[in-house]
Amino acid sequence: MKAWPTLGFFVVEAFLLVAHWFIFRTWVDFHGSIPPGDSAGLLIAFILLAFSFVAAALLSYRFSNLPVRILYKIASIWLGFLNFFFWASCLTWLIWIPVRFSGLVAHPAAARPWIAGPLFGLAVPLDSHAQNHSQAPRTAAAVARAHGHSAQRLAPGQHQRSRFLPARNCHGSPPQS
Repeated sequence: MKAWPTLGFFVVEAFLLVAHWFIFRTWVDFHGSIPPGDSAGLLIAFILLAFSFVAAALLSYRFSNLPVRILYKIASIWLGFLNFFFWASCLTWLIWIPVRFSGLVAHPAAARPWIAGPLFGLAVPLDSHAQNHSQAPRTAAAVARAHGHSAQRLAPGQHQRSRFLPARNCHGSPPQS
């Protein structure tokens, strides 16, 4: 069964390559006129970024030095941006299809940059906000205060039932009192 990690690597990498290709095609198709040299450079950058996370993850299993940690940090930050750019690409195409076939716009091709630009532009601050909030883990006391409850200290071994999470254990049965 030593083939499973290799298969997993190829499945994850194939998914990342398809996602990067989809974002690349959306950006090139909707941006307007991109010179061929810039398009080729952008494609090379997307291919390198597509391999960056898996390469960094594999390196981090063997090494823990500063360059590997920096590469992993950069790759994981890019993966966060990839998520938002992917959804921006999906929304771009979902908006473009009705615009193209509705006949409401005299020159639908001229509207393409006006569809993709704001969506991709919105993806950047949304991802920045998400990454800022992922860096500051919230404690149970902070969650309770955010919802207007007082944080209580419990004695060791004493558990309080949370009203924010379902009252089930990992087997799906109700908790024992």
